[in-house]
Amino acid sequence: MKLNYNFGMKKYRKYIIMAATLLFSTVKITYAIDDSWYKAYDTTKKDVYSYPSFLWNKKAYTIGALAVIGSSLLIDKSVKNFFIHNKNKTANDIANVVEPFGNYMVMIPLVSGMSFYGYFTNHKKLKDASLTSLESGLFAGVMAFGLKTIVGRERPNYTNSNVHFKPFKIEEKYSSFPSGSATIAWATITPYAVYYNKPILYAIPVMVDVERLYKNKHWTSDVLAGSFLGFSVGFLLSQNHLKLFGKDISIQTDGRSVVLSTEF
Repeated sequence: MKLNYNFGMKKYRKYIIMAATLLFSTVKITYAIDDSWYKAYDTTKKDVYSYPSFLWNKKAYTIGALAVIGSSLLIDKSVKNFFIHNKNKTANDIANVVEPFGNYMVMIPLVSGMSFYGYFTNHKKLKDASLTSLESGLFAGVMAFGLKTIVGRERPNYTNSNVHFKPFKIEEKYSSFPSGSATIAWATITPYAVYYNKPILYAIPVMVDVERLYKNKHWTSDVLAGSFLGFSVGFLLSQNHLKLFGKDISIQTDGRSVVLSTEF
């Protein structure tokens, strides 16, 4: 047990240390360049603690998302079986191409680099969107790790039961809920989709969702939960930063559809 615990902590610790270092250096360097972004970071840091109230204020959206996640438990096994029996080389190749977009080790350095590129090329929107993406990925990633630890759900590639849990058992085998890859993909891509008003970008995290199901790494409910977490965090931080710079975005729902709008 002790060996497994230490192995698990070592595995996640390298991600956390790398992410924290990149965030600290990016914010400090950006502050030296543009103090307005330090204000944005400081505002976001405070608003992170109000994430529960953000979800509460968007009751229809939150309740609808939780209902979908809960209902998906009914199709977890059938979706797993569908992908197990429908594999081919082309799908394998596509899944391998998509997979990095849900990887901490790829996305955190990538968006950090894009923030610096945005500064050195005087592309303010790219810099702002990238820093928001970085913060979103870190915040959502920490939340996902916490939930994985608390829930301890067994991954589908180890069991045929979608209701097998071992809370606080820090092992790869029991880290299915929520999907960390889905969380990171949605958390890092959402700010770009919002800042540039390009909904087509959501195709990237959607493909990551499918890739996790295709490779039998997660149950459908894991993927939907990670998507909800990543999108909501990415949206919240984008909303905070855009408001700070005199822009605004809104999310509305009539119970049947969700509309996201922004102005530049």
